[in-house]
Amino acid sequence: MEFTRRKFLALTAAAAGVSLLPVEIGELAAAVSESEHQWPGPGVETWVNSVCQLCPGGCGIRVRVLDGWPVKVRGNPDHPVNQGGLCPKGASGLQALYDPDRIRRPMKRAGGRGENKWAEISWDEAIGLVAEKLGPLRESGHPEGLVVIGGQYRGLMRNLWDRFLAAYGSPNYVATTLGCVASDSVLHLTQGIAGHIGYDIDRTNYVLSFGVSLLEASWSPVWQMRAQAELRQGRPGRRGKITQVDTRFSATAAKADTWVPIRSGTDGALALGIAHVIIKDGLYDEAFVREHAYGFEDWTDRSGRSQEGFREMVMRDYPPAVVESLTGVPKLTVARIAREFASARPAIAMADRGAARYSNGVYTQWAVQCLNALVGSVDRPGGTLFPSGVPFTPFEALPRNEIAERGRGRPRLDGVDSRDAPLAASSAIQHLPQAILSGEPYPAEAVFLYQTNPCFSLPREVRMEEALRKVPLVVSFSPFIDESTRAADLVLPDHTYLERWQDDPTPRNVGFPVLGVRRPVRSPLYDTRATSDVLFALSEALGDPVRKALPWKDTESFLKERIRGVHEAGRGMMAAAVESPWYESFRKAEGTALPATFDEFWDALLERGAWWDPEYRFEDWGRTLKTPSGKFEFCSDTVRAALTDSPRRPSASAVPASAENTSATDGERKFQGFQPPVTMEEGTEYPLVLNVFRPTVFYGGRTANMPYLLEIAGKNRQVGWES
Repeated sequence: MEFTRRKFLALTAAAAGVSLLPVEIGELAAAVSESEHQWPGPGVETWVNSVCQLCPGGCGIRVRVLDGWPVKVRGNPDHPVNQGGLCPKGASGLQALYDPDRIRRPMKRAGGRGENKWAEISWDEAIGLVAEKLGPLRESGHPEGLVVIGGQYRGLMRNLWDRFLAAYGSPNYVATTLGCVASDSVLHLTQGIAGHIGYDIDRTNYVLSFGVSLLEASWSPVWQMRAQAELRQGRPGRRGKITQVDTRFSATAAKADTWVPIRSGTDGALALGIAHVIIKDGLYDEAFVREHAYGFEDWTDRSGRSQEGFREMVMRDYPPAVVESLTGVPKLTVARIAREFASARPAIAMADRGAARYSNGVYTQWAVQCLNALVGSVDRPGGTLFPSGVPFTPFEALPRNEIAERGRGRPRLDGVDSRDAPLAASSAIQHLPQAILSGEPYPAEAVFLYQTNPCFSLPREVRMEEALRKVPLVVSFSPFIDESTRAADLVLPDHTYLERWQDDPTPRNVGFPVLGVRRPVRSPLYDTRATSDVLFALSEALGDPVRKALPWKDTESFLKERIRGVHEAGRGMMAAAVESPWYESFRKAEGTALPATFDEFWDALLERGAWWDPEYRFEDWGRTLKTPSGKFEFCSDTVRAALTDSPRRPSASAVPASAENTSATDGERKFQGFQPPVTMEEGTEYPLVLNVFRPTVFYGGRTANMPYLLEIAGKNRQVGWES
């Protein structure tokens, strides 16, 4: 059968837009089928609930299936995140499933690195090849040589990687989520908790956004747009205001009340200038600062020495005139924004996924988060949010193992535990390539790539592609050939998200715990495997102690064991104590009783597509302020120790660490204050700054090959088919 790309696009367009005729379904089925069997028709229709994974939004979806063939994706009206809405990416999901360029079975490199020549192999052979490398590496006492580079995803899959690496003996899980790392680090430093900062947008009165693409590539596009609609017109008599600080006239800036142009990488200085005006005019929340903040006034460190507080530093160094010279923002504008922001409470300031993407992102995010503390918006309605986690069944403790403990004790290759990245809470991917190239502090012997394409998403000067060529074994789990997979030795292709089991817990900005379950809407089209199942098989091949750490036979049984804890917690939707008009109406309409057993709970969870606990406890300081002082720390011993006590690694990274302030009196590096962004080139030969942004259709990086999205033109995108 002649099947062209044009025909494929026409058929998948029909699949996503309208119902297909049986003959069209037959053509599409034949196109993606190994045997090119003909469609028997007429079909039996079913609808399957699942969760989208084309961005971090976590939207619930309903997939229309005819005789086992998915033909349409729409939003799940019962899912709390999107409530039936869906963005263009979600509507394009069938193009990931039916993509004719998918990798159909495991492959081994048959040519040189990067030549894109492959030989198909069996799964037994593929897993055996990986085990043949990892087994002797661990037995030789160097398990730290294994590195896992992970992309943007949530849930128990990350726990599996962590458990696998812990049992094997490597400290090297490195994330490529650059926009989140600064926010996570600042949350840990100022509040002592792990996770992400969320924002109660729909209940605030004022949003001060430092480059965050609220109407483009934000955390959860459908949720964000619903929240902004509520902010703008959902409350009679109250219309929230949005001020967008941005280097470009973005779609968000166009829809904001005020656009404030700014010089690239200087957002932290503007935030400190705004703080200066708020403090000078006495507009800050004195009660919050007095009762729940530390380091605002001068403070004494653990050695008994007096240290400068936030107030003194800001009032001395960041008057509006100085901030104007640094940022290009007029001093009158600085003062006006400060007074608007402080007077409109509740108000929130945000920088992650915006200005926090520069090399000084941690410093910028810290300055912006201090604004939230100044106006008392931390863990309060209309302010920042820190939802509690989903109550999964906890893992059993790993048994002690000398090889694993020794490997986990080695320094990380991305320098998180060193002076190269002293403030990083989780990962510093920009330092990894140089460590691999230098072989310091030890060589990388194997690299796994999971849901990430660092050769595409990192600047070429970081030298990731060159670094991968030096690693003896590179394994990619991508279902498509991409820039990084092309550099691999083995490809163990994952299912697409429409073919696998996976949990999807609380997305960013959703202020309460949510558990969505991604389940197969059909059997796999090709000889692919869920990466979680590959990990279970690899653990079996490696033997104890890794086998004991991951004893599950498949992903479904693993998920059931972990999710059993949600049922046993007895709270949230599908619990007897919950008071929810939505749930009561659902039970009455469906004639459904509360699930008494876990099997009933599991069936109800799959039927509805999600569990969630709608209650959020604000001002729960014991949960949201876990610093040594028990308060929000503008500055503290924790930060000071990280900056002064961490050892410098012997080999410097190709990408310099964030700029530092150095005190002339004690020589200690200071966290407080504006830090200019680091550039790759010095002097006047390169006077321009590349302004990188992502439109909605490419958010997440994993959909740059989807035909629908390549066809969407926008304000900043005039030519189709150019990713």
